[in-house]
Amino acid sequence: MQGHDDSYIKQMVKTAIPLCRFFDLELLEIRKGYVKTRIPFRTKASENFSNRQWHSSILASVMNSVGSIVGIPYLEFNLNNIASISLEVDFYREIKDVAIIVKGEVFSFEDNIFIVSFRAWQRVEENLIAEGNGIYEITNKQSDAE
Repeated sequence: MQGHDDSYIKQMVKTAIPLCRFFDLELLEIRKGYVKTRIPFRTKASENFSNRQWHSSILASVMNSVGSIVGIPYLEFNLNNIASISLEVDFYREIKDVAIIVKGEVFSFEDNIFIVSFRAWQRVEENLIAEGNGIYEITNKQSDAE
């Protein structure tokens, strides 16, 4: 993993991805090209406070964050950033007020561009609440600053 161990990745997720801190995202599994996360339900993520269900834009943001997380093992320590280029999410059903599991897998990586496929569910993986794809680019921090 380019010299990254699990503790480095977990620390990077907590410090570099604010949404992960805000929603207490848990890394369940991570390896190069694959990540599985769990996000506990929080009332602050509700569509409105009367129906207590996840707002779909929160799930899309979490999926985008998972796309960045799955790219961390490809980074060369503090020399790179990950930029989102595109995100497409298809929603299938109401997102109830329980934890969400999101899995991201890199299915293409070339010239610092990688494509991630996502799957999200709540209790049973076969009952997807959403799935999609994201395109990300690993950029050089120095050239980003110029």
